[in-house]
Amino acid sequence: MKKYNTIFTRIMGLTLPTILIVSLIICLTCIGMAKSLLLKEVTHNAYVNLAKGQKELLAYNEEVATLISKISGSKAFKNYITAPEGTPQEQLNLVLDIGKYMDTYRQYLTPVNTYFMVVGTNGETGRYYTSNPWAWDEVPEDFVKNYIAKDGEVVNQMIYHGKQGVFSKAPYKNGIFVTKPLLDGTHKMYGYVVVIIDESYIYSKYSDYKTEGMKLAIIESDGTVLSSDDKRRIGTKELEILEQAKQAVDSETGYINIDHEKTMIGLYLPFYDGYLVGEIDQKVIFAPLYRLEKNMQLIMLAVIGITFSFVFAISRHITKPLYKLAQTMSFAATHDFKEPMTQHKGSQEMQMMTEAYNMMLKDINYHVKSLMNEQEERRKAELNALQMQINPHFLYNTLSSIKYLAQHQKIDQVDETIDCLISILQNTIGTTDEMTTIADEIKNLGFYVYINQMRYGDYIKVDYQVDPSCLDLQIPKLIIQPFIENAFFHAFTGRKSGNITVFINQNSGLLLIEILDNGTGIRSLDEGEHKKKYHFSGIGIHNVDERIKLIYGMGYGVEVQSEPGLGTSISIKLPIEVI
Repeated sequence: MKKYNTIFTRIMGLTLPTILIVSLIICLTCIGMAKSLLLKEVTHNAYVNLAKGQKELLAYNEEVATLISKISGSKAFKNYITAPEGTPQEQLNLVLDIGKYMDTYRQYLTPVNTYFMVVGTNGETGRYYTSNPWAWDEVPEDFVKNYIAKDGEVVNQMIYHGKQGVFSKAPYKNGIFVTKPLLDGTHKMYGYVVVIIDESYIYSKYSDYKTEGMKLAIIESDGTVLSSDDKRRIGTKELEILEQAKQAVDSETGYINIDHEKTMIGLYLPFYDGYLVGEIDQKVIFAPLYRLEKNMQLIMLAVIGITFSFVFAISRHITKPLYKLAQTMSFAATHDFKEPMTQHKGSQEMQMMTEAYNMMLKDINYHVKSLMNEQEERRKAELNALQMQINPHFLYNTLSSIKYLAQHQKIDQVDETIDCLISILQNTIGTTDEMTTIADEIKNLGFYVYINQMRYGDYIKVDYQVDPSCLDLQIPKLIIQPFIENAFFHAFTGRKSGNITVFINQNSGLLLIEILDNGTGIRSLDEGEHKKKYHFSGIGIHNVDERIKLIYGMGYGVEVQSEPGLGTSISIKLPIEVI
């Protein structure tokens, strides 16, 4: 007996992997659930906080929009930048009018950390006004073309720009500027307004809602970073993050997970035509869980060690007596159960097993002989049942053919058909022999084919290609006829003619019978289809095949090959038996 195949080694071999797998599953499941819950909670809270930052940004945008609206509706600013050159007094009056307008609407024209510039577009005579002439009084060339017009057309809306270095002299290190064209009653542009905003002030509007492990940024719809906690990103293109932000905005939750490494939160800013983006680094928020995971692994190893020691001791105590009993029984098995087992000292259960085995030895030979006899009788009964199943069905079909001929008053053909039937019955069920020669089987097939041709016409031709050396060989009765019958009734449905060929020869010590037809073929050759759908007038392939196997063994039987539309090939393999 092999040491590694004992009950003890199997118990240990099953128990240890089971403990390891279960512990690992529990550990990974707990960590996974904790990660999922923590990520969901952190992301939800971060989304709620960023939504507050979104409101702050939109509120500040309202202030900027009010500033631009006041300038757009101001006659003082319009006159200042469009009036032609006049006298010094007229120019002074224009400046005084702007001063009065500024004093009247100062609360709307001075948002925090904001300066504005109003520029005319009347060629070289165009004037401009800046709210901070000491830090910002330069108008870049081609400004309208580059930042106000798109494809040569002026866009009448507020547009946020994050490009840096547009103004060589600007009041802020990192600035965001907003542009808006000024149009008269005929929608003709007479100037534009530029509002420059301190990026750090924009950042302060949403940075207070930042979560640990999160990176924040505002990105324009073209991918340009307007504002960010990483100032090096300002003015750069982040197209990949832009696409991820769009996906997050389109999702039901407002955020998406990317590659199990980071979570992207996106909030759309309509007035900015951009997105407030939050990137959460999952490694940062999961850092406490990673420490917990190490502790759980140590605990799991300790539990496995204790459990393994306990299972080892219990298994050894239980299996040791069984191992000794197995050795004794193996000795008895090698001696054909001729010698009884000696009394085994041990527990009451072990003694009872020994006594029961000794009693079993007394009856085992008797039961083996009885079983062999019973199997032989059962085989004969199954063969008889199969024979009874085939013969009545064949007779039923033949009588149906005779009835058909009689109904059509074909008296001569009825006589010939009855003669054929008598010959068939004499050669098949007229004797109790289960076997017949191939010559007699072919003769009976000729009678059967004649009967069917009398009823259905001779559009189906049957040809026999039989090796003369096979004529005296023995085969079971009626193992070919069911296949001929099936071809007649099923293979040529909807066709005007057909051919059936029977080949019989010897090869490599086997008798090979093959029935070929050029009919419609069989759709499925699955064994279940043979049993349930593809029947030979009630007698399935399985029954014929089973009959052969019962007579000759599992190495013989029926094989079917078929191609829909091309035909069917039935191969029967039998041993060679001479009369």
